[in-house]
Amino acid sequence: MREKSRRLGLLPDLESLIVFMKRLLSERQRFCVFSVNFREIIGNGQASASSKVDLYQTRTLAESLAEYAGIDGTGCVIGPWELLLIPDAPIERSEKMVVVPKIREFFQNPAFLQAFGIEDGASLRGDIRVGVLEAALNCELSLDYQVLRIFQDLNTTLNDGGKGDDKGYDTSYKIEAGIQEIIQRGLISTRFQPIYSLKTAELFGYECLSFPTTSVPFLNIVQLIGAAKETSQLTLLEGAMRERAFFNASRQKIQKRLAVNIDPEVVLAPSREIGLTKALAQRYGLSYDQLVVEVTENIRLPTLQGVLEAIAHYKRQGFVVAIDDVGAGISLIPILVHQTPDIIKIDRGVIQDLGKSYIKLRLVRSLVDLAHSLGVLVVAEGIETFDELKEVYKLGVDLGQGYFLGRPNESVAGFSESLTEIHKLFSKVEIGERPASGSGIEELKHFVEPIFPTTKVRVVVQRFKEKEDLVALPVVNPMGSPVGLVVREPLFLKLSSEFGYALYCEKPIERLMDSNPVIVEATDSLERVSRACLERPPFRVYDPFLVTKSGKYSGLGTVHELFRKTSELQILFATYANPLTGLPGNIPIYDEINRRIQGRLRHVVVYADLDNFKAYNDRYGFTHGDDVIKYTAFTLKSAIDQAEDGFLGHVGGDDFIFILPVENSEKACMEIVERFDASIANFYTEEDRSRGYIVSQDREGHVREFPLIAISMAGVLLEPGAFDGHLEVGEEAAKLKKVAKKNTASCFVASWKADAL
Repeated sequence: MREKSRRLGLLPDLESLIVFMKRLLSERQRFCVFSVNFREIIGNGQASASSKVDLYQTRTLAESLAEYAGIDGTGCVIGPWELLLIPDAPIERSEKMVVVPKIREFFQNPAFLQAFGIEDGASLRGDIRVGVLEAALNCELSLDYQVLRIFQDLNTTLNDGGKGDDKGYDTSYKIEAGIQEIIQRGLISTRFQPIYSLKTAELFGYECLSFPTTSVPFLNIVQLIGAAKETSQLTLLEGAMRERAFFNASRQKIQKRLAVNIDPEVVLAPSREIGLTKALAQRYGLSYDQLVVEVTENIRLPTLQGVLEAIAHYKRQGFVVAIDDVGAGISLIPILVHQTPDIIKIDRGVIQDLGKSYIKLRLVRSLVDLAHSLGVLVVAEGIETFDELKEVYKLGVDLGQGYFLGRPNESVAGFSESLTEIHKLFSKVEIGERPASGSGIEELKHFVEPIFPTTKVRVVVQRFKEKEDLVALPVVNPMGSPVGLVVREPLFLKLSSEFGYALYCEKPIERLMDSNPVIVEATDSLERVSRACLERPPFRVYDPFLVTKSGKYSGLGTVHELFRKTSELQILFATYANPLTGLPGNIPIYDEINRRIQGRLRHVVVYADLDNFKAYNDRYGFTHGDDVIKYTAFTLKSAIDQAEDGFLGHVGGDDFIFILPVENSEKACMEIVERFDASIANFYTEEDRSRGYIVSQDREGHVREFPLIAISMAGVLLEPGAFDGHLEVGEEAAKLKKVAKKNTASCFVASWKADAL
């Protein structure tokens, strides 16, 4: 035994060991693996007696073994009787001749037997098995497959210590045979992950996720599929996974949509069975039109031709087809050009921390706009936080799935049919900027005297006959809250059938009213109300909507007036919007300030601009300067979107104005400072970043040092009666900006703070 103390780093699990091996291979490092297996300890003269070693003992044993055999490196306990050791450096053959006997000797050492509580006189005669393997990168094979082959070869490469009298044994887990066993015995479990509509918060369906139920060498479905591709068994394996998914869905009587993943290589395979998916659906009592076929990639990028043929193949059979992993490898544009799918699924790598990345937000917005222009639904995958959910909702994504909405489970019983509580939070999320003056729904409503659910149908008919221009009647409960809507034409159509009026005339109107009308609050934005109206069934799109104040009925609004006002505001914004950022310009800003003053609520008007921006423009040019302006707009909008009833405008250049309720203002401004300062250095060269300043000319033409750009904000409190109009607010803000400019760092000063002046 070597004199120096040996150290063995034990990895926590086999998954970690796989990652470790793949890293060594990717770094082109040769390495040696010792596999030690000692399943039973047999007592002398008592062949039937055995003592098994538990997992904790195996971990302790591994450390002692490394010390005894002279191995520095990494180890992992595979199970209670098996461990793997990877020395830090490859071991030469002469060294293996020494190490392997030492491993065997270790297990015959009486001190070891006693230390682990093994009965006196026990031995491991012939039952200690040592496999040794040298591994090196093969560029022609995937890393996952190479790791799987390492496990296969370890089990077949035994007693590599040079002792010819030891007979090996064959317990190799042949990959080809292993996949065949999985297919034949159905060793696959299915877990269902819910997919929810972000428009209605209703359950849309489930994605079927397959998992192998075997252990080594198939640790997960990705590695299993990779091995199936390498051994030309992908078609059979995919068919087995689909069959298992349909069987499990049928057993649970799932009626919602079911999304199944299919690799495009299956469509290209000569051995494929045409019509298999539809046949399996029929076999297990599923309606094939409830299925969504997800064309996906698992190990390597599929060819474009394969993806296109897969889409065409399944669309010809009438399936809904989705493209998976958009943003992670699949090129969407050529697919849309040649074979438009029904659904695209944005990869979780794009959705992760979406709100913190300007580029990701622009990418998702572009994908949504492009998809919707083609009538394609968009799914956001991997939603793990409420912030991510909120961002995809604001960007107009149609459907969502991820751990935040529901983790994959073998049973669907625990999933809710509707995300009621989460959908309540959506009501606080605005899409886009709040429009300027007159943007609320209040001015569009007109009061119509309501009726009660118990009002007789004949009374309602009489009301309509007395006033021919009356389109609808609101229905409220005794507390004044709306509970329904009666629209003239659908009512009269129902009563015009033979005996219709006679049947219903003395019945309460609740029998014939629309009990699920669009109900909006008077303070809601036009965008939100428009979206709610358009999400109704086509035959209900033009029905009036009910307007409330604090939950009580306040009036009716018409879709005609809603769209007219929306068009007016779009023209207003297009006329006065800043061309660089698309944000409202001066006229809408002034209108909004005046509207807030007239509203007599406490708000804060914040003037924000950039310090040292001119020097940056002079040093880097106007193109990079425009990038900084757009980044500033993004940073401001990200913080303001967190607060209800916020407004953001762009005066011009590096000057912005935003308005917030007073209770949200300070937190939002501190968040802006933090976000801005965290990323502004990325707009400088490495040299300028490292020294913390740039060299440029000032306004007098003198060359001097300028710090990195900072953001200064001055907040003016709008209290009832404090100002008559936006001009006075601007004068007050100008005073505060002088105070803010005294700071060299980003800052926020406020008119109601004693230390601001």
